[in-house]
Amino acid sequence: MKKTPAHRRELAAAALIIALGVARVCLLLLSSLKANGGPGFPLDDPWIHLQFARNLREFGAFSYFRNEMVTAGSTSPLYTILLALGFFFTSDEMLLSYVMGITFFAAAGLFFFLLLRRLVPDRPLFALAGLCVFLLEPRMEWAALSGMETTLFIAGVLASLYLFAARAWRVLPPCLGVLLWIRPEGLMLIALLAGGAAYGAFLTSSERADGASRGALRGLAGGLPLSIGLFFVIVAGYFMLNFLLSGSVFPNTYAAKMKFYESGPPDFPANVFGFLAGGHMTAIAVLAALGAVIAVRDIVRARRLEPIILVCWIVLMFLAFWRKLPYLYQEGRYMMPVIPPFLVLGLLGASAAGEFIQRRLFAKAPPRRYPLVPVALVLVAVVQFLFGGEAMRGRYAATCRYISERQVRTVHWLHDNLPEGAVVATHDVGA
Repeated sequence: MKKTPAHRRELAAAALIIALGVARVCLLLLSSLKANGGPGFPLDDPWIHLQFARNLREFGAFSYFRNEMVTAGSTSPLYTILLALGFFFTSDEMLLSYVMGITFFAAAGLFFFLLLRRLVPDRPLFALAGLCVFLLEPRMEWAALSGMETTLFIAGVLASLYLFAARAWRVLPPCLGVLLWIRPEGLMLIALLAGGAAYGAFLTSSERADGASRGALRGLAGGLPLSIGLFFVIVAGYFMLNFLLSGSVFPNTYAAKMKFYESGPPDFPANVFGFLAGGHMTAIAVLAALGAVIAVRDIVRARRLEPIILVCWIVLMFLAFWRKLPYLYQEGRYMMPVIPPFLVLGLLGASAAGEFIQRRLFAKAPPRRYPLVPVALVLVAVVQFLFGGEAMRGRYAATCRYISERQVRTVHWLHDNLPEGAVVATHDVGA
């Protein structure tokens, strides 16, 4: 966006809404602290990252036990490195995890707004209302306080989608390289956006291309070789790190988890449907279906690629996990990166449906300047998300209490009652 006074006001309004969203997440955390009498995580995996990060900070080794048995055991090397840097400023692992998770949640909100603003450029009020939908999504709030890399990866996905929509070709390749360091699934988005860029370049060479597309093609040439070279350096560093640590190009825990869970239940598709369309998602899911239709229409008319890219990302993630890890446990955290693009599709559907209704009901009111009906449709989703957030409040506190009482308490007992050097057999590392 051009830095006009109007755009600065929009960004200020978005920053205020994001701040309110962060405050709501902090209230969720305070509610859990009050209910459980102390901090906690809703799953045990955060301690894997934290242990690797602590040893990286103290011993300079990417290991789980002191500086022994060095291994590529962290599925998110970048998140682990960021935690290790955080240990230079605080030794409180809970505080560090909360601050990082909430910070990346706020960053994801910013890129969500920028992406939506790019897709509906003439409706700033609608984009701000859509931002509220993202910030109020209960599972996004859960992810911010989960102690995991989930919000970091979501922020990276949204940043990549925004840069693609903005045709920021010099910045996009390095961003995609960094995304791989957050989660291996980033490789799918890399392939998807590379294919989208190639297809977009093909469209610009045809007679069907519009002026904006031709301008995007000309922009491809400027600085792109250097940017792509930096991308390959970043990606090569990721593969090299894993190979040197464990002899495989991907983290070994990633392969182990996929091997263990590959024979999942046959109802995974139904579970994903409920994940995206059940409960508080019903209104937005109906609108997302319309948004998917619009995406197909746009690609057929060669108007824009971004909506169909969102659809393809959701489909790719579903197919990959259906094939390799068909489980939706821990609030479906592995599938959470599809939620923001799904919300964007729903908002695109709300924009189209609202404009159609408004033209019929208020023929004299310019719908693009005063998107009253589209915003009203978004507010329906906001209300549903508020109710969903209340349900999440109790669920989050309960899962934190379960992990603290069953696993963390056991760890403290082992520490206080076993001799130094005792060998402990456990079903999982984690807490």
